[in-house]
Amino acid sequence: MSTPKSSSTSKCLSADDRADVVTSADAATSADADAVTSAAAAAKPVTYTYDRRRYVIDVLLPNYVSIVVFIAAVVLFALGFIRWLMLFLVVVCLYSILNAFLAHAYPEQVILAPDSITFVTGKHKSTYKLSQITQIRVREAPQGLRSYVRINKVTPLQGRFYLTCGDMTDAQGNDAREVYKLLLDLEAKLDPNGLRVRARRQQQKGE
Repeated sequence: MSTPKSSSTSKCLSADDRADVVTSADAATSADADAVTSAAAAAKPVTYTYDRRRYVIDVLLPNYVSIVVFIAAVVLFALGFIRWLMLFLVVVCLYSILNAFLAHAYPEQVILAPDSITFVTGKHKSTYKLSQITQIRVREAPQGLRSYVRINKVTPLQGRFYLTCGDMTDAQGNDAREVYKLLLDLEAKLDPNGLRVRARRQQQKGE
């Protein structure tokens, strides 16, 4: 006796089943694409920009005043007017002008990428690969997320930065807390027994 042949519906998927499979595959592909897009977005550099008004008040105005005072002090020194005071003013103003316009120590922007950090002042950029930072010193002031940072080999004209991360924001309006945290974490990693690092650990334990 011959056995009856199986129906075609037992051998292949129905039209509805095939549609479900295609839909599931499309959904999985879309999910994968979304995941890749999200990962790519997370890996994009983030630019933190100093609030322009604050930058003018905190950085530009004081340093332009320093230029005026420096010129006046030089003239008065040459005329013999209280020379010790004029010499003091010349040194202080010269140091301020050096930091602002030659050492570019007051960045207008900080660009944080997955593998690097860039400090931007006008058209000048100082980029450091995170893997190539061998030494970092951070003197921080939690109020306003302020810090004075020295990276790698420091000279009078490079490697020093004054940051106010509380006054710097990204495109979404978030402050530069991630920059502040990264710098502290780098110092803790590269110099775990440093005095400031140990003091921070003790403070965190106390909290």
